[in-house]
This record gives sequence, structure tokens and C-alpha cells, in this order.
Amino acid sequence: MYFKHPQILFFLFALAIPVIVHLFSFRKYVPVFFHNIHLLKSIRIEQNKTYNKLKRLLILSMRLLAFAALIVAFAQPRIAQKNAEQRTSSNAPVVLYIDNSFSMQAQTAEGSALDNAKNKAHSIVKSYPATQQFRLISNNGDVSEYQNLTQEQIRQKITTIQPSAFPLALSSVYKKAQEIAHESKSTLRLFFISDFQKITSDFENIPADSSVQLHCVPVFNTSFDNISVDSCWFDSPFRLHNAIEKLHITVNNRSDAQRTNTAVKLFINDTLKSLTSVNLEPRKQQTVDLEFVNNSQGATSGRVEIDDYPILYDNTYYFSFNKAAHISIAHIYSGLQSSNIAALFKNDFFKFQSINISALDYASLAHYDCIILDQLPEIPSGLLQMLVAASNQGKNIVAIPNKTSNIQSYNTLLAQFGNQRITEQDTAKISIARVDFRHQIFANVFEKTDKETQLPFVRNYFRIDAPVHTHILSLANNYAALLQLKQGKGSLFLFTMPFNAQSTNFTQSPLVMAIFNMALYVSQPTALAYTLGEPFHIAFETKQTDHAFHIVNRQLQVDIIPQFSIDYSNFTVKLNPMNMITQAGTYSVMQRDSTIAYVSFNYDRSESQAEFFSADEITQLLQSYQLSNASLINASHENLEQNVRSLDGDTELWRWFVLVALLCLIGEVFIIRFWK
Repeated sequence: MYFKHPQILFFLFALAIPVIVHLFSFRKYVPVFFHNIHLLKSIRIEQNKTYNKLKRLLILSMRLLAFAALIVAFAQPRIAQKNAEQRTSSNAPVVLYIDNSFSMQAQTAEGSALDNAKNKAHSIVKSYPATQQFRLISNNGDVSEYQNLTQEQIRQKITTIQPSAFPLALSSVYKKAQEIAHESKSTLRLFFISDFQKITSDFENIPADSSVQLHCVPVFNTSFDNISVDSCWFDSPFRLHNAIEKLHITVNNRSDAQRTNTAVKLFINDTLKSLTSVNLEPRKQQTVDLEFVNNSQGATSGRVEIDDYPILYDNTYYFSFNKAAHISIAHIYSGLQSSNIAALFKNDFFKFQSINISALDYASLAHYDCIILDQLPEIPSGLLQMLVAASNQGKNIVAIPNKTSNIQSYNTLLAQFGNQRITEQDTAKISIARVDFRHQIFANVFEKTDKETQLPFVRNYFRIDAPVHTHILSLANNYAALLQLKQGKGSLFLFTMPFNAQSTNFTQSPLVMAIFNMALYVSQPTALAYTLGEPFHIAFETKQTDHAFHIVNRQLQVDIIPQFSIDYSNFTVKLNPMNMITQAGTYSVMQRDSTIAYVSFNYDRSESQAEFFSADEITQLLQSYQLSNASLINASHENLEQNVRSLDGDTELWRWFVLVALLCLIGEVFIIRFWK
């Protein structure tokens, strides 16, 4: 037997007070003498004294037993079940998870789903003895996850829980409970209080672990219609000043109803730039294209908005882009310098530098955005390693062979970008037959295309075995004149013919402008948008690492110093705000008072799908995945306390002790009234 509230048993010491009073009672009988019946009276007095003393002792005993039984009843005695393996350890904390994701803000018949979850958490805490220790897990990642809490402490923590922008999967919570069980070297109970949204309730990832007993406590929510803005992107990773930009936007209809005339608005630097309406089919997403003139300087912030109810957090999608001051191009040549390539990059926007391969410092290539290999006879191994690293970092490589180029050397380069290889050199004259004008390198090059346009010829080229989808320019015999091979974040653009008058007239064709766009087609370290809590990279100069980085949003009153690590080989800084930023929006990355870049964060769209598991579905899932360590507790918070108390299967005895107290009080009444 054990007691839920053993501290109440200290009141048993108070029973000594009436015993002491009884023992030190100095009440005396005063005899009255009569001269003629003296002996008879003395005998009757002695008999009355014995009877009264016994009566008082019986009354005292009844009262002491009654009070003792009541004290024990308030201590709530229980008899433990015989099967000890199913019990949790007495020194193990009880783990409570309260789902405070955005879906828990929905209104139910009992108020908001989050308030209902808090009430159920309070009922669970109340069902345990005052000495029980607890752990509280929520989506906020609070420090209380790593320390035991008393009843009073966890009640205060539960009250202060607010909605969180960070969803947490069921399996992630279970893993945290497993870590606590391992830390305490005991078995414990995990009460998972949630609306069991389907996207985060991954029962299939829950192991059958006897060290953690999972109890699913549902807060039932209702499914509702929702439309969300999920993403946006540009075709090209580089922005040009005063250019017409086309932004692609994904709008998702997550309901079973068709939505018509849904307005989609585009704001650039808080100014409305474009507006359109869209019709959305049920359970489908649609891509919307909005155009605007990019006349802003430097870092630019934007957002896409729709109007939808009742879920509001996914109605706005923030994004930002940072226009570089220039693009650095390394033109590597051997022998005489080519004037055709240099002529393409006379714009001040480009920092163009021609370098003879004999004077090339391989390490310096990390500073360039685009590398052009102009008719090199072979590619040294040191240069090869730097080219692969540059492509992985998002930089582009343009390779133009020489008619005497070493095929084996170029095949070594190609092997780093796939399985394609040069098979032979062909000197037969042939024309370029097909151009993939849809490719990004031809963006803004031609206002219109004419099928009758005469395309350049090729007289000397290298045949390459490569998939057709990699071809940008194709010859009449279906071999490639130009192909794109991707590696990491960057690409290798490989021409198969030398750029000289004997081999081709390509340099006199307007198609040569594609090389200009190859330099623009450079992946930037900072993406258009990130999910809250996601780390990101920004480009930096060496002098910028002398001071701490700040992520700032004055309007939201946010100013944090994130974790950061510097990659000197790529000249980038990785910044990790973790969970310190809790609101979606566009933030400035600053050093001192200077803004280095903009970065945009959006709420996780995983909760935009408002679908929830019912009690029957949860039961079926527990059975289908054979989770013998899990159970469903489907009760209101008023009845939840009793359900939790019965989990261990122990026998409660407090009712019997109350009955004993009542019998003792009834016995006392009978003694007083009928004992003469």
C-alpha cells in the first residue's frame, strides 16, 4: 500500500492531544456519607466509577479511530497492482506535451483549442500527488524541457503558453521523452495533448518502446477551408536594375470547394506593384505570374498577399533579394587573348579580368562569380578541383575547347558533372539546327524568334555522348553544340566547337549573347525566402567579420545576434537565428549601423492543411502500427483526472476509510445514548 499524499499523515500526531487530556484528567468523585447505609453506598460508587471510566475510554477510542480514518482517507491510500512491469517508476517525471501550434488557435465548443489543451493539462497535473515531478514540452523549445518542475511550477508554465510558429511532429516529441527516460534511467508517461493534425501526427515513426508510455489526449478540432501562398521564385537568380521581372507564385487551394476571383497582390518595398485574380480548383495549386519593373536599388523586400479566412498566417508570403553591385568574371586563356569574349562584358556592372593560365592563382578563383575557360589545350588537375568547388558553391563555368584540346583532359572535367564524355572530333561542316529558346540564357535576348532565321554553322567540333535534355544548341545530327551540366548549385556550360573563323561563325551570330546571360545565371548565397528557424548564408567581405552580425526588424522590435560560422573558402557567412525569430517578415542583416542584406522568413506551411484525426482513427492507427505502449484517453478535462488516476490500475482505499470513520462516529453515538 502507498499514499498519494503521504504528508497528510503527519496530522496523526494531533491525535495525541485528546489522549494526553484524558490521561491528565483530575476529575474526582466526591463521596456523600450517610450514617445508616455507609457500606452499601461505597460499593455502588466504586461500581459507577468503573463503568464510567470504561465508557469514556470507548468514546475516546471511537473518536480517535474516526479522526484517524479521516486523516488516512485524505492521504488517499492505494494498493499497488501486482504487475510491476506496467508501472512507471516512482522517481520518473511525468512528461506533458501541449500542442501550441497555429492550428490550436481555432475555436471549439469549449473555447480555443489551446485553452482546452491547457485545462486538460491542469487536470492531469492535479491527478498526481504533490511530490510528483513533471517535464513540460511545447513547440517553443523552452528550457523547462530540460529540468524537472513541481506541481506549482508546471501550473504556472502551462498558464503562460502562447501560440507558436514552430510545428512539432509527434515522433519528435516522443524522442524527447525517450531522452528524458534515458536520463532518469526509468520508465515514464508521456501525455500528448494535441488536435492531432494529420501532417504532424506521424504514428508510423513511433517505436514500440516500453520505457515511454504514450497517452494520446485529443483536443478535437474541426476541419475548415483554407487557401495559402506557399512559395515564389524568379526564373533567373540574378536581378537587373530597371529590368522587367516576372515573379512566379504558388497559390494552393487546400479545400474541397472551388474558389473564384481570389485576389493576389504583389508589394515591392511596401508599394503595390501588381494585382491579379485567380480561380482555384479544389485540392489543387496554381502558379500565378506577376510582372513588375525592378527600379529599386540594392536590397529589396517584397510580399505576396491574398485574403482568406479563418486561417490568416499563410495569407502573406515574404521574400527579398539583394542586387549585387557587380559580377566578377575570370576569363582564363592560353596563348593569345580573345577579343570576342571581352567585348561582351564592357558594361561597368561586370568586373571582367583576363588571366593567362600560366599566371593563374587557382585560389583566387573563389572570388569570381563566373569562370570562362577560353580554348585551353588542357585543364590542369589543380584547376579542375577549383572548378568543381566553384560549381558546388553556385558559380557558373563556361568552357570553350581548342581544336587541339586534350580529349582525355576534358573528359576528366566532364566526369565530375555526370557520365557524359567526348568520343571523337568531327571536321565535317554542319549547321546548328535547334535552339532551346525557352532556356534562361536566352531571356531578354530576342524580342521574337523566326523559324526561317539562318543559324550558325560548325566545321570543327567534338562529339559528346550526353542526354538530349542537356542540349541548349543542337546540331543537325543531334549532337550538342552547347550543353548545360549541373553540379551542386552551379552549372558547366560547354561549347563543343572552338571559337575561331575556321571552326564556326557562332561569334558573329546574335546567339553569342547567351554567354552574357551565362554570367548572370549565377546562384546567389541568399535565397528569396526561408522558413522561420532555418539557417541562411550571405556573401561577405573579409573586413565585415570584425563585428557581430545583427538580424533586425524595427517594426517588430526584433534585434538578435544569431549564431554564425564563416566559410572563408566561399566568402559566405552562415547565420542561424534558431527559434529567436518568431514572426514572419523581412529582416535586415546588419553590422553596426550598416545593412548588409535583407532576409525574409515565413511561417511553416505544413499546418496550412487543416485536417485532423478523429478518436476512432487514432485508435485504428495505434492498432495498425501495433503500438502496445500507446493508448487513447478521450475524456473531457472534468473526467480526465479520474482516468489518469486509473492508469496504473491501483486499488483506491480512501472510500473504505471514510466508511470506517462513519461507523466509528455511529458507534460513539450508540455508546453515549444507550450506555447507562
